[in-house]
Amino acid sequence: MKQTEPATPEAAPEVVIDPLGTVVDVIENEVEKKITVSGQISSRIQTQNLISKIQSELPDFDVVDEMKIEPRLTSMLWANRVPELIVPLLVEIENAHFRYEKGVTLLDGTSKDPNVARALSRLGVGVMESLDSKSLKNQIKVQEAK
Repeated sequence: MKQTEPATPEAAPEVVIDPLGTVVDVIENEVEKKITVSGQISSRIQTQNLISKIQSELPDFDVVDEMKIEPRLTSMLWANRVPELIVPLLVEIENAHFRYEKGVTLLDGTSKDPNVARALSRLGVGVMESLDSKSLKNQIKVQEAK
């Protein structure tokens, strides 16, 4: 009987993580009193910091943590500062939505005060400033006073 060589396992393909693969999505639902935090980021500590700041500032809301930790992602410098933007956005804007993906930051929701919308935009530029950030889109709508 002829002996055969054991099959050599094929090397698993190398997984390449996009350095701009970090996604942070925070959506507020005023009706359900719920805030959902989802996406992927490289640091569990940054995620826990964001969740705890939201919970402490908005205790009447149920905060749902759907973040995934992907340590192979590039660490984002702004992720330590992002609660400074997201918490005021959630407090001041109705049905607020924050999203960061592929270098673009989105602010959305409804405000009764145009000054608040502009102030959040200026704050966002400062907080999100880093080499990986390309732009900030302020899509906050201002509701006319009746």
